Amino acid sequence: SIYHAIADNLKKYLPLKNTFLKDLHVLDPASRTKQDSADTMIRVGRAIPKLLSNAEIDRIRYEFMMCAAETIDQSWYIKNKYHDSDDNNHTEYQQIDYYWNKTLSLT
Repeated sequence: SIYHAIADNLKKYLPLKNTFLKDLHVLDPASRTKQDSADTMIRVGRAIPKLLSNAEIDRIRYEFMMCAAETIDQSWYIKNKYHDSDDNNHTEYQQIDYYWNKTLSLT
C-alpha cells in the first residue's frame, strides 16, 4: 500500500538515529521533570556550536532543575480539553514556543 511505501521511505531517509534529534524531546513540557532531562538539555546546548559559552552550559543543570521544581500552570502547555460527540477525551496543546516563552520569563 502507499502508506507502507511512505513509511519505508521515511525510515530509510530520516535521521532517526541522530542523537541530537532524539535529545530534542527535552523541549516537551512533559520532559521537564524527568530525571535525565538536565543532562539531555546540556547535550543539546553543547551540540549547537557557538550557541552557548562554557559558563552558560555549566549553568544549564541548575537552571533546568529550578525550572523542574516550579509549579507550571497547565494553560502554558494545554490550550483546550474537550469531549467529542462519542465522549472521547481530546487535548489541544499550545505551540512549543508559547510554553517556552512563559517558562523563560520565570528566570
